[in-house]
Amino acid sequence: MIVINILAIKDGNYLKLAINNINSYHKLDKHQKFNLYLDEVCLGVYKQNVSKLTDSDNVTVKIIETDKYWQYAKILIFEDFFQKEDFIIIDADSLWYSLPTISDDKITYLSESHKINKGPNNINDYNDLSKFIEGITPEMTNNQIGFLSIPKILHSRGLIEEWFDLCDKIENSNEVREDINRQCEQLSISLLTQMKKIPFLFLKEIEGLNNKNIVESLYWSCRGKGSGPGQHQTLLKKLGW
Repeated sequence: MIVINILAIKDGNYLKLAINNINSYHKLDKHQKFNLYLDEVCLGVYKQNVSKLTDSDNVTVKIIETDKYWQYAKILIFEDFFQKEDFIIIDADSLWYSLPTISDDKITYLSESHKINKGPNNINDYNDLSKFIEGITPEMTNNQIGFLSIPKILHSRGLIEEWFDLCDKIENSNEVREDINRQCEQLSISLLTQMKKIPFLFLKEIEGLNNKNIVESLYWSCRGKGSGPGQHQTLLKKLGW
């Protein structure tokens, strides 16, 4: 059975959301195994709340630390699996409503976000990205990695070094808007997939807030920190915290 990986670092609330994530999957398949990658902050929260897991025997905790930006940690997890096992990672702030269909010979992204020449509010990011990334085209897509599956068969030589390198370039670039810097790990693997002509597909055709088809992304980082409708404290209370 393929293990599903979840990263929860920097903010203990992500660990709480990860517990809800795992429990929602175990309602559908009680045998699924998970790896929880935690830093010391979230490890402490885990120890206080491990009893809230409906099946802790199928959850393995692994410690992860990085001195770099937090997105880098996702690629470090991929490095653990590189050319050894199929790789799956899901954002901590997700809830499952049905079991996913996962390709064994294509990368599976959560969904397509947008073409790089037609971003939010029709922003054209291609012009800025093409200043420091060779080989991209305007029609390439930025694909959401709230869910990401990379089968072992596609762990090509050099892929992980290229992902690290392009992620660094995007995160450090002064040429692009801040939203692109923050999406560095997502955009870098999206572009590499297309530049290297690696086959891929999407778990969901349509994605957005409150979309419960297969898996719901809670978009924790996009919410306010107060207790108003849809904000952090309200969501945590709704989820039993």
